[in-house]
Amino acid sequence: MEPFAGLVCQDPGVDDVRLPGAAGVILKIQQYADDTMLFGLSVRSLGRIRPTFLGQERAPDVAQNWEARVGLVCSRLGVWSRWRLLLTGKVVVIRSVLLLLLLDLAYVFPVPAHAKLALMRAVFRFLWGGRYVRRELMYTPVAGVGGGVSRGYR
Repeated sequence: MEPFAGLVCQDPGVDDVRLPGAAGVILKIQQYADDTMLFGLSVRSLGRIRPTFLGQERAPDVAQNWEARVGLVCSRLGVWSRWRLLLTGKVVVIRSVLLLLLLDLAYVFPVPAHAKLALMRAVFRFLWGGRYVRRELMYTPVAGVGGGVSRGYR
């Protein structure tokens, strides 16, 4: 965190707080143990701090991280698809195994559109195999399809 504090302090675009009666002491950031407090006074300053915190290579990191994670999810789905699971078993796999693979990364990086699309396609293939299911049915609450999810595929 020390290099981060140095970057914030050296950035002239980050507003500072001048402490009254402190002989011109300027305050931008305060750190103690694992706590960090930023004193930027404007939205513009906070907008400059965020990329500094996440690093300049953020966009390639996001793409690489999500590409690797989508590959891992697809690989795991391939393994699980060899089992003859019922639909409810497949849902359990998605909820208990696959979502855990995605959550930690989703907390750090937003899901790019291409990764979201690839994940949706992979999960759709896993759930329904080669059967035809109308996509709009997939997003309808169970109560909206007559109480069952078996309708809508042929």
